[in-house]
Amino acid sequence: MTISPTDEIVDEISVTDRDIRVKLHGGRSVALPFTAVTTLAAALPAQRANWRVIGRNQGVHWPDLDEDISVAGILRSDATG
Repeated sequence: MTISPTDEIVDEISVTDRDIRVKLHGGRSVALPFTAVTTLAAALPAQRANWRVIGRNQGVHWPDLDEDISVAGILRSDATG
């Protein structure tokens, strides 16, 4: 799979009780289960819900957890949804 720079730009994010779902600029949607990230798996729901988009819309940061995940990392995880 070829990933273009626009494929790594976040248009929309939703956080469920099990995963983070990201809609990308090119129309693709990907998901990453929290079990794939130890910090997020152990976090309280309120901590998971407190996030912000970072890095020119190419990543997500959880300030309560000091955790960052890049869109490139999510794409490499093969957890597409």
